Amino acid sequence: MAVLSVVLAVVGVGLPAFYLLFPADTFIMFNAPSGSTITVGRTGVRIDPPPDRYPTNGFDHVDEYMAKLLNPSKGFKSAIIATEAGDRACTFWSRDGSAEVALAVEWRDEPEREARIRSFFAARNVAASQDYLSDNGGVTGSTRNLTYPLLGDVIEMTRAAQVILEELCGISRTDSLTIRYREG
Repeated sequence: MAVLSVVLAVVGVGLPAFYLLFPADTFIMFNAPSGSTITVGRTGVRIDPPPDRYPTNGFDHVDEYMAKLLNPSKGFKSAIIATEAGDRACTFWSRDGSAEVALAVEWRDEPEREARIRSFFAARNVAASQDYLSDNGGVTGSTRNLTYPLLGDVIEMTRAAQVILEELCGISRTDSLTIRYREG
């Protein structure tokens, strides 16, 4: 009975405190030893499986994920493509049939990379659909978030993704990759 009282007290105090103190648009992610992630936010808890790992020739698998993103369906889908170390990455996503690529840049540390990204898309007459600063590690406005629309079929999207990964993220065709695909 005492254990039940303690559990009820923790839930009775903890749950309201969580909703009052935890901002609505904030979440916390935990990495499990297995590679899966646990995301906790006001809307609930989500557990995602570990990413798919490709130790060699990761580019050979990009087309599978572009096909999933372009598969007609309602809702949000994303594929985070990263090096095994996680030091270079970008996100491709789609919502209701429209696909985009999102790139994050620490603009104070990498002004030349930001310029390269902007130049890359300007040369293709593609304007950013999102361009804003966000906080990272407690540093206000440290990360520039750039999102650009992508057009084409699976072959064109795969080719575009591979060029973006190489030219803008510094990922080579032979690098090992992790790809985390999500729906919803």
